[in-house]
Amino acid sequence: MAEDITSTVKERAREHLYHAQSLSDKAADGITSFVGSWLFVGIHSLWFLLWISLRVEPFPYGLLTMVVSLEAIYLSTFVMISQNRQGSKDHARDDLEAKEVDELHSMQSDLYIINRQQLEILNGEQGTKQTLDLIMKRLDELGSRLA
Repeated sequence: MAEDITSTVKERAREHLYHAQSLSDKAADGITSFVGSWLFVGIHSLWFLLWISLRVEPFPYGLLTMVVSLEAIYLSTFVMISQNRQGSKDHARDDLEAKEVDELHSMQSDLYIINRQQLEILNGEQGTKQTLDLIMKRLDELGSRLA
């Protein structure tokens, strides 16, 4: 039961955090995700290989250096935006998890009270049965004396 609640909490947190993102946050996360992939590495490796082998410009590749430097500036900015957003996501998820833990504690307390009440009822019924058995035994004893 607790595992179902935990998975529900995570699902609810993910859904809430996704919808709370602005378009620029989603774009930054998407770009950062792509930049951290092997596809990105492969594309850049192929680009550099073609640039050099097709002799787009002579060595020391000033234009390529400038393009790569500008790309690095923008990509580092996107990574920082994504990291800041991740910190916000972590904080929001922690808040949701804390609320769910409070709900679980409340439910556990309620179940404990119900169990105690059931135990009291059960003990009361046993006491009543024992009392009735004792009364019936005494009545039988009285009946056998009278007979």
